[in-house]
Amino acid sequence: MAPSPALPAYPAASRIGPLDTYRCLTVTLALLSHALLEFRVDAVTSADLWLTMRSITRSATPGLLLLFGVMAEVVHFRRYVEDRATLRRRLVRRLAQCYVTFVVLAALVMVCRPEPASYLLRSFAFLTLEGYNVIFALYFFLLLALFGLLPLHRRWGFWGLGVAVGVVWGLDALVVSKVPPAAETLKALGDMTLGTGGAWGPSAFHSVSLVIVGMAFGNVLYARERTPGSRAVAAVLVLTSAGLIAAEMLRVGAAGFFRGIVDLATYRAHNHPAYYAYGMMAAVVTIPLAYALDAGAPDVLRRRLHALGSRTFSYFVVGNALLILMPEYGVGSAAEAVGLIGLYLALSAAATLLWAGIARTPRVRSLLRGRRAAATPVT
Repeated sequence: MAPSPALPAYPAASRIGPLDTYRCLTVTLALLSHALLEFRVDAVTSADLWLTMRSITRSATPGLLLLFGVMAEVVHFRRYVEDRATLRRRLVRRLAQCYVTFVVLAALVMVCRPEPASYLLRSFAFLTLEGYNVIFALYFFLLLALFGLLPLHRRWGFWGLGVAVGVVWGLDALVVSKVPPAAETLKALGDMTLGTGGAWGPSAFHSVSLVIVGMAFGNVLYARERTPGSRAVAAVLVLTSAGLIAAEMLRVGAAGFFRGIVDLATYRAHNHPAYYAYGMMAAVVTIPLAYALDAGAPDVLRRRLHALGSRTFSYFVVGNALLILMPEYGVGSAAEAVGLIGLYLALSAAATLLWAGIARTPRVRSLLRGRRAAATPVT
């Protein structure tokens, strides 16, 4: 039997600056992705520029899932080792938080789009899909997965987690990919859980591999003393992803590959391994960028990045809620697109920080205490 790994040592400070900057960049990229579509920016850009922008922003969703894994390693795993009972209660609260957010955003869509009341009723059972709230459903199912991943990590270390990645894709090839498409009423739930709906991606089952990659990255980047196996597992997964992308580019060409990334029906909806590999390699670029930005940014900007990065759950909820509440609008020029999207991101950030300030007031803190005291965002 392999010995249980020692608890990794993370900085004693309550925040890790470059990690908060990375979190801020990842969520901002996701909000930018939604804004480009919401304001129909494709109508005022060339096909090549649109392909470039969407190729970049399509990395946002797998980036959020990988970031989930980073936080699982840096926050949840440490708490699991120190006090499992408390960690379980925290995870249950996170589950409730994600579920309520998913339903509330569905209610906003029902009122503002509008949708029939049945749309909201179906959301209670995860039977609807909407681009603005689906990530919270994925978080819900991935939080459930942590009840298995954290004990596996504790008992078998990163070697066990590395084997789990192979099990996910082995089961995909041998079993999941051969499951008949889900019935029409269950398509959304099938897509969110196993990817059997055939119309949406990524699924929670396949996303476990990105969570594990994020856990390995979190240990390699942010632990004072790395757990044995984390660097090896991270290196193997990165090299495998790079090889997979290279093979796919040889098959369809570089332009064909990026068109497949942009087109949801090509890779993402079918949970093709190339989609997850692309998200992993995008993180390999984004994380050093976050380190560079954290090191070179003026103090005022760095503080804002850290403030948003420490509240990414709120930032993402606020940003998506604003888009739902806005009337449908298509920009008339590239300059208008830049100005409107810049204003939207600034409002999202300002509203998030305003809420954070209100939540720190004594009266509001007393109302929230017991349910959200010392809460750490999920993302």
